[in-house]
Amino acid sequence: MLTLLLKASFVIIILLVFYKIVLEKESFFGANRVYLLGCLVLMFVLPFVSLPKLVRDQGFISKKIAQLEHSSSNTSHQEFLPKSHNTESNSSTVQAAPRSQEPNAAYHEKGVLYWLSLIYYFGVLVLSLNLITQMVSLFIKIKKSTEKIRDTDCTIVNTSLIKEPCSFFNYIFIDPEKYDYDTYEQIIAHEKIHVQKGHTIDLLLSEMAIVLLWFNPLIWLFRKEIEKNIEYQTDALLVAKTSVPKESYQMNLLKIATLQKPLAITTNYNQSLIKKRILKMSTKKSNPHNNWKYAFIVPVLFALLLSMNMPMDDISLNDGEESIIQMVDGENTAVVDGDCQQLLRAVKSQNVSRVKELLKTVDPDCRYRGDGEPRTPLVAAARKGNLEIGKLLVGAKADVAYHDSADESPLIAASANGHLDFVIYLMEKGADVNRKVSGDGTALLVASRGGHLEIVTYLISKNADVNARVSGDGTPLICATRNGHYDIAKLLLENNADPYLSSPGDEYPMYHARMANNKRMIALLKKYESEN
Repeated sequence: MLTLLLKASFVIIILLVFYKIVLEKESFFGANRVYLLGCLVLMFVLPFVSLPKLVRDQGFISKKIAQLEHSSSNTSHQEFLPKSHNTESNSSTVQAAPRSQEPNAAYHEKGVLYWLSLIYYFGVLVLSLNLITQMVSLFIKIKKSTEKIRDTDCTIVNTSLIKEPCSFFNYIFIDPEKYDYDTYEQIIAHEKIHVQKGHTIDLLLSEMAIVLLWFNPLIWLFRKEIEKNIEYQTDALLVAKTSVPKESYQMNLLKIATLQKPLAITTNYNQSLIKKRILKMSTKKSNPHNNWKYAFIVPVLFALLLSMNMPMDDISLNDGEESIIQMVDGENTAVVDGDCQQLLRAVKSQNVSRVKELLKTVDPDCRYRGDGEPRTPLVAAARKGNLEIGKLLVGAKADVAYHDSADESPLIAASANGHLDFVIYLMEKGADVNRKVSGDGTALLVASRGGHLEIVTYLISKNADVNARVSGDGTPLICATRNGHYDIAKLLLENNADPYLSSPGDEYPMYHARMANNKRMIALLKKYESEN
């Protein structure tokens, strides 16, 4: 969704700039109308159109957006603990953590994009309700009006419920008591052109574009350009009729000018717009030969596609591959690697020779989602527990903390699958023992859940937080209790795991022991509850 919105915003910005610089001054109002309506369609079509590989760095905007999404999703899926543990202990004896130590108070911190998304959807909701309210209001006024005159191609609603004249689809609203006969007739003639040309569609489409891209200030300006152009077109068609003198028409426009327009989805006689309309009517008509300017739309669209979307060849080669992220000087940089799929498959099949070959050209911190989980090589190796491949990846500069936002970290993957040697190797290479990943937990939590006593013992010896809580995943003791791992629960309690500690979205340990009717576990928990 983010990608589509940002690309649509980029498209509308470029096309609006082109219109303002090249086309706005021309009096080809019909052609300009087609262009402006086409822009509303193109801004949601072009993001899905890809060209063959033609230039270097093709689709760099897609890469930047992918980098932004990845950075934000990592932030929103990770939780951090204060580094308050003593790391001096290298003894095989498990060291007890102080009972009084408070667990981290922050659970599942949301990323910036999460909150921006909430604001965006709130704006969409408000503007959608506003649009619906306007339409309902008009239909109510139509229903309440008693004087409706059916003409050939429109219905004239004589009503005082709408203060200023306007039209909506084939309805023309006017208060006949406010105008003399000539003015009334010119207003009706003007609004009939709006009805015949279907200008309400232009306004509704622009309003819907505002609902979706309200955060982009230029979409509001774009809507004004659509409104101005349909009025210019209507004025030009009306004054072209010999029965309507230009000077008389302009004077009548000044008589009915209003400071405010009635509704955004109706044609109107706003004062500031009328001034522009009068000036436009007085401007010399464009030379028909100036139509050549519209030909420049083609290179503009071509440049948009080259800069915005990934090459077609890369998309077909990778079968839906997303941007791949590598770590450079501590920052995420989006790159595309067509061989990441092959590297992941080689790791999953534990083909060591193939992995060695691919690592000569493929970034070990690549990402590929086309084949499902896992999505990064080191996580795949950690799940399999193939230490030889793990060492090859780390030797090729794979980051031991790197993983796809939807996957667990390598240390959590190795701990969950019971690969002690892999866990030890990752810890030696600097993996964070207390790293939290929402939806997976911590290394100690998943090892406790899986019943891997040796890994639990090792992680506690490395100062793993026995009271770490992850929203929706629980705590190590909750996981051990829920899954009936008595020895692990006993080890955790001996190292000051809190028997009363619950987790958001979960119950405390005794609840799970009683639900399973595990009498041995219940007795163990009671013992430590009484001591606390």
